[in-house]
Amino acid sequence: MGRYLVVDIEDKSVEQIIEALRAVDAQAQIEKFSTLEEFEAHANAITPENIASFWNFDLMVLDYGQHTPQAWPEKIAKFKSQNLKEFSIVLTSYENNFTLAKFIRPLDIYNFVFKPFDSLILKESLNLALKIKKKAAPLEMKSQSATAFIALLKEVELQTVSELGFVTLSDSQIDAGSISKYFSAMFLNGKKQSVWAQCLVSIPHPQKAGYFINKFQFFGVDQPLLTTVRKYIAAHKKDTASSALWNLNPPKTTIPLKLAIIGLDNDENKSLAQEIQSRYNNVTPEIVKLDPSKKSADQAMFDHHFCLNTTDIKHENFKEMFKPECIHLWYAPNIPKEDDLKVHATEYRDLFVRPLDRSYFYKKLKIHLNALSEKEPSHLSNITSHEVMKVANKVKISEISELYVNLVYSRELHFKEFREFVFLSDDESQTVELPAFCHYTEKSASTGKDDPPGFLHQFVFYGMTDHFLKQIRLWLLHNYIISNQKD
Repeated sequence: MGRYLVVDIEDKSVEQIIEALRAVDAQAQIEKFSTLEEFEAHANAITPENIASFWNFDLMVLDYGQHTPQAWPEKIAKFKSQNLKEFSIVLTSYENNFTLAKFIRPLDIYNFVFKPFDSLILKESLNLALKIKKKAAPLEMKSQSATAFIALLKEVELQTVSELGFVTLSDSQIDAGSISKYFSAMFLNGKKQSVWAQCLVSIPHPQKAGYFINKFQFFGVDQPLLTTVRKYIAAHKKDTASSALWNLNPPKTTIPLKLAIIGLDNDENKSLAQEIQSRYNNVTPEIVKLDPSKKSADQAMFDHHFCLNTTDIKHENFKEMFKPECIHLWYAPNIPKEDDLKVHATEYRDLFVRPLDRSYFYKKLKIHLNALSEKEPSHLSNITSHEVMKVANKVKISEISELYVNLVYSRELHFKEFREFVFLSDDESQTVELPAFCHYTEKSASTGKDDPPGFLHQFVFYGMTDHFLKQIRLWLLHNYIISNQKD
């Protein structure tokens, strides 16, 4: 038997909310008012001996239109200080200019339910609001078991961007060599608005204690993406910043370097070798033909400073042929699958795709091996940018409904911590970011080598409009069809 407050000027809305509350709690004690002013006048008239029994709500369902967006934070804080136990606030409203994410996302509430109400969504949302920090199950709505992957987004604090990569600021250190997918409007090209990037270094910020400067290089990007980034940089030349962090400066001393081009002795590789030799003062390229059927131990060790694999020979079949300090690069004959990029990032310092963007390629060679002495110095445009950018972590889900999604994540996220989700699709131009918050978490045991231990999280979708719900329902239908095809 819970105690509930309903404030709404619309009789129909009040009836629907009360009906939903009684479906959740048959013995619900409900206080209802048309306006917050009416409620507060009533509350102020409560005698001291009755204060404790009055300010004892389990849930408040309040009409957002009762106040301006600017007034709500103070009003919510006041109610939270007056109520004598932990409780939830759910706001309701029709969609309008004041229900945009910038207004409703920062509010210290449980959720936001839009009018006109879908009776089932309303009922299930109120049920979830009464089970904070507890793993919840729907009352009537059917969820789907799933083994699919979706992307968990987190906004990153972008500092600068160049055609080679970007620099971010974070409050935790990022593992050097780690690779992730990043979404941003500045990468939008055709059906894509993402890029894979690898952390090269993550160092403590010299002025901001507890923060880190992170340098990322683009990994396996194609010419259309590079063209898009260059256009963005050219359009923001007024924001030019130092490119010193990319270290394209000439080496202090010049030493002879050897480059192995792994591949056939054909015209393409000969032309590339000649081009590289003509560009640098201290490089001797050599085309090396390898027999992929032979193991590394059967071959003599090469003493090249860096090697460029232009074939589809697996890295494991030749990595031991070169000294440990050799820098391995891959000029892939075919575009690798996205699912394989994390493995390739552990094998190669960089990955290039065809057709080869020469300007990008030679700048990348220089940052990976600063000992290269260029005949003509490279120029790199680097700009300050605070464009919105989000990192996407691919996560496996176990259950999903129109209300929530259950997933296992490598680290524990806190209650009410916000994230956005996107359903993975080849057409990223149509990607819809679904806001959600962490409702519940528990430690999850490993079920095998492909399923490491982590934390089970239940994320509840936040402020679901018809537009958002349509995306979820389409994905649920698609998942249902795929699951039944497998069966």
